[in-house]
Amino acid sequence: MAKRRPSGDGMVRKREDGRWEGRIVVGHNDTQKELTARLRKCITAYQGVDLTEQSRLTLSEWLDQWLVSKEGMVRPGTLNGYRGYIENHIRPCLGEKRISQIKAVDIQRFYDMLSRKLASGTVRRIHTTLHGILKAAAQARLIPRNPVEEVTPPKFSYQEKKVLTAEQVEAVKKYVINPVEAREASLDTRATLKMEYPIPTEVEVLDGFNELDEEGLKKFIDENGLAMDLGETPSMVSIYTGLLVELLQRRAQRFFE
Repeated sequence: MAKRRPSGDGMVRKREDGRWEGRIVVGHNDTQKELTARLRKCITAYQGVDLTEQSRLTLSEWLDQWLVSKEGMVRPGTLNGYRGYIENHIRPCLGEKRISQIKAVDIQRFYDMLSRKLASGTVRRIHTTLHGILKAAAQARLIPRNPVEEVTPPKFSYQEKKVLTAEQVEAVKKYVINPVEAREASLDTRATLKMEYPIPTEVEVLDGFNELDEEGLKKFIDENGLAMDLGETPSMVSIYTGLLVELLQRRAQRFFE
C-alpha cells in the first residue's frame, strides 16, 4: 500500500501532453465542504507566489542558512543569542518539519509548550527570532507567507515587585558594612567634594601584642574587641601582621569620624 502523503505535502508529475503539473495535499478524511474550503484557502495563499526548489527544505536546514546570513550583519552577542534560542528550543521542536508544512497551529502549540517552562520574556524573544527566520523564508520564496503572523504573540506577564522592609534593609547593611574598615555613606547632597577632617589630639595605642603567645593573643583580641580571630591566620607572623593592620584601620576610622 502506497504511503499517504501528509497534509501540506505535494508532488510534481509530467502529464501525458508533455506539460508539468504540481499537486498539493490539503487534507484527508474530511467532508467535501471542508476540503473545498481548505483548497480555496491554499489557492488564495499561493496566488501569484512562485516558490523555489528550496521550499522542500526542512526548517533545520533553513536555520543553518539563516544563521550564516546573519554573520557580520549583527553583533556577536546578538548572533549568540539567536543560536541559543535556535539550538535549545526552535530546532528540537520544529526543525524536522518541512518549512512549507509549518502551520500557525504548530507554532501556537510550540509557544504553549515554552510558556509552561520558561519566563514570558524569554518566550517573547524566541517568538521574535522565529518571526524573523520565517519572514526571511517568505522573502526567499520558500513559503507563501509567514505563519508566525497568524499567531497571537506571547504576552509579558509582569510579577509584582517587592520592597524590602526597614528590618531587611538593616540586615543587609549589617552584613555588607564591616565597621572595622567601612562606614555607611551619607545620601545628603554635598556642596563640595573637598573633605576636611579634624586632627585627633589623642590616639589610642595598643602595644605589647608582639610578645604574646597564642593564648595571650586570643585574650588580647577579646579584651580589645578586635574583629579578627586566630583561625583566620596561618602563622604567628601573620597574626601580628593582621593585628597591626586592624589597629591602623581602627585609628584611621576614628580619625575620619
